[in-house]
Amino acid sequence: MDMRVINVYCNEIFNEELIAIEKWRPGPDVDQRYTYPADEINLKSPADQAAVFHPDWFNMAITEQFPNEDLPQAYGQHTNAEINSQTIDSEELLVAILSLQP
Repeated sequence: MDMRVINVYCNEIFNEELIAIEKWRPGPDVDQRYTYPADEINLKSPADQAAVFHPDWFNMAITEQFPNEDLPQAYGQHTNAEINSQTIDSEELLVAILSLQP
């Protein structure tokens, strides 16, 4: 019985469809800044790609191009999720302020 449960969980967790491009990134249809920064198609050889696309390049591209605050659509959520998150943050801030009073 334990092996069957583990197999079910593994089939759900280790699923190729979960890492499909349209599943894990929002793409330019949500926000133009969410496009993949590397143009790997125009660099043919792996040596050229390795010379251009090193970790510092990706860090710089992420820092300069990607937004600082993610849209709810980036995680597949509705716009109301952002409103709910902001409401919760505001309530927590007000409770913290009130707790500081003597």
